[in-house]
Amino acid sequence: MARLKAQHEDALRRYADTLALRDEEIRTLLAAHQQLQTGLLQTSSQIHLATQLQPALEQLHTHVEELEASLLQARNDAAAHEATIAGLRSTVQNQEETVEHLRQHVQMLQKQLNIIHNSHSWLMTKPVRATGRLVRRLAQHRNEDNTNSLSHNAYTHGSLVQKILHLAKGSHLVRQVYYRLPLSDEQRFKLRTLGRGAPPSSRVTPRMQVSAEHPSPPSAPLLTYLDIPAHHTVAPTLSVENLPQVSIIIPCFNQGHFLVDSLASAHASYSGPVEVIVVNDGSTDPFSLRCLRDMAAIYPDVHFIHQENSGLSASRNTGIAAANGDYIQFLDADDLLVPGKLDAQVAHLLDQNQDVSICNYLIADAQLNNHSKTDETIATHSSFELKDFLFKWERSLSIPIHCGLFSRRALSEIRFNTELHAKEDWVFWCTLASNGFIPHYIDFHGAVYRMHQGSMRRSFVRMARQWMQAVTYLDKNVASAYPSFFEESVLWMNRYYRSNPIYQDELKQIEGLS
Repeated sequence: MARLKAQHEDALRRYADTLALRDEEIRTLLAAHQQLQTGLLQTSSQIHLATQLQPALEQLHTHVEELEASLLQARNDAAAHEATIAGLRSTVQNQEETVEHLRQHVQMLQKQLNIIHNSHSWLMTKPVRATGRLVRRLAQHRNEDNTNSLSHNAYTHGSLVQKILHLAKGSHLVRQVYYRLPLSDEQRFKLRTLGRGAPPSSRVTPRMQVSAEHPSPPSAPLLTYLDIPAHHTVAPTLSVENLPQVSIIIPCFNQGHFLVDSLASAHASYSGPVEVIVVNDGSTDPFSLRCLRDMAAIYPDVHFIHQENSGLSASRNTGIAAANGDYIQFLDADDLLVPGKLDAQVAHLLDQNQDVSICNYLIADAQLNNHSKTDETIATHSSFELKDFLFKWERSLSIPIHCGLFSRRALSEIRFNTELHAKEDWVFWCTLASNGFIPHYIDFHGAVYRMHQGSMRRSFVRMARQWMQAVTYLDKNVASAYPSFFEESVLWMNRYYRSNPIYQDELKQIEGLS
């Protein structure tokens, strides 16, 4: 009985265990059923979404096919363009070779011309040949108009004798001999004024009143051709003691090869006492240093100042500090003054009782063979006030600094800005006008601006930045009176500099190097 009872209890335990296993299996099946239902719901959603996306997928497939066709067409076009570019490169290479051959030929011709030009025969016969051309031109004018006949013994300003003397004074050899002669100031004055016309017997006052007794120039077309102002309008007659002293400041940095011309033109530009100051701004070129030594020997009366390289503005300021003249003339080493330029402007300033006189100018090549003026940026203006310099500079107005003659009073508190490396002339003219020193124009070409390889090297990116530096500096002083100045200057910078293809090419090169 006890055995049966034990077996029965054991059977009950096994049955209970079996029931527990069945319950666990049922719960597992229920969980699996729920997961299956969840998966079925997700699958149904994905199938529904795929059904909705099917048209979009078909459109995308069609678009991909179109893009592949466009890419194939672009590849074909690129291949055709590459073939065209290759042909253009070949043409450009051939043209560059041709240009190089022509350049070499021009250089050879230039060397030959330099040899001829530097020979003693050329220097000695040049005034003679120039005189012959003048005589032929004079004869032509006389044939065209008999009223332009000249008396052979009349030393009027337009006479043939004076023109011949003028040409002789322009000779390189005559200039060297003249400045080596041991002459007094009075004797030099008499030589330099020879042929200018017979002065009246009565002396004029130091105010340089122009005498009305002088006759009109006899040959207007010839005077127009030579661009020499009439005697009675710009060259008053004074003794050498009454003429004020003019200081001519010539900065020079590695431009010694131009000094012989600029110094000769400086001495020929004035009949009165002249003080020439050459500021050597730390020149390093051996040839320029030799030219400076040679010029110091040829012109013992010229004051040479040597300083470390500080820039054009600092060199001019050094010259102003050393100047002793009543008037100051600035002249870059590569530019020229026309004979009689200072005579005309000194008379102009004294007659008008003003402090700043400006004249017109011509543009010449490096060899001074051709003189021209493509546009007028001075003669067409009726006023030269501050607003003209602010809003018209480089747009319709540009005045080279050596066109001006300045009284010492005008420059007593004004100097060139040494922080600017360009556009310093513009800032100088603006500062001058803002201080009340308005330039007054005299109508003749009294200065020559020489264009050469050094003066034509330009970077539009650098020029645009320098323009904005000058604009920023000026705006600090004129913003209250001219609030639109900054905006107008920025518009001009964008229109002239940034819109230029050269500016964009330079910018790409700079970005490629950085």
